[in-house]
Amino acid sequence: MVHLYMEAGEGGSVLEKLESCGPLREFEIIWVTKHILKGLDFLHSKNVIHHDIKPSNIVFMSTKAVLVDFGLSIQMTGDLYLPKDLRGTEIYMSPEVVLCRGHSTKADIYSMGATIIHMQTGNPPWVKRYPRSAYPSYLYIIHKQAPPLEDIHEDCSPVMRDLLVSILDKNPNQRPTAAELLKHEALNPAPEDQPRCQSLDTALLERKRMLKKELELPENITDSSLYASEESELLRRQRSLSIDLGALAGYFNLVQGPPTVEYECQ
Repeated sequence: MVHLYMEAGEGGSVLEKLESCGPLREFEIIWVTKHILKGLDFLHSKNVIHHDIKPSNIVFMSTKAVLVDFGLSIQMTGDLYLPKDLRGTEIYMSPEVVLCRGHSTKADIYSMGATIIHMQTGNPPWVKRYPRSAYPSYLYIIHKQAPPLEDIHEDCSPVMRDLLVSILDKNPNQRPTAAELLKHEALNPAPEDQPRCQSLDTALLERKRMLKKELELPENITDSSLYASEESELLRRQRSLSIDLGALAGYFNLVQGPPTVEYECQ
């Protein structure tokens, strides 16, 4: 019997954070994206395609974000992988994967772009314009209408938009590699362009103050009474935020934009 031991993902997945707290801020997206691209750079150097990049497969550890679920991964023996079936989650699939005529590691790059859109907006690409109730399958839409540039968040910075345009290029040969993306200006903002975050304790105290205001509670309310009700959506958001800040900030005392931490492949 084989036993596999892995680190606990105490911060939950990106999808869980999106569902509980809403879209991530751009510097948080940068932080997550850099970690995953470092992992993809390693995988792709070994000719491995992950095949299922999406928010639910990105997990927050204490000081990093890691890629999980390698059940669909394959190692190419040539320049292209010729699939016998579709691999991945369709809403994040690249056009060439949908066609089933062969694809490379660049398919993961496209899926990373779709994941960034999901982190920006709180929704995967396509679904706002093409509701699932009317479109049970997105394969035809991806084939005919990719890339989903209209789904990029309206407040996206120009440099991040430039990165997404390159990542989501319909022609896989025109997409940058993970190593090239790690050098992109969008993922390496100047210190003065990065938002300054408070310490974790200060941020949580501020969030507590805002929460009390939203609930119209007196300022002298105790922590125990604040956390007493399990039914309040605002309280669930508070708890999720506590985990979120800890996971994204890596329990650092101070975070100035995305920290530089080496990726450890899971």
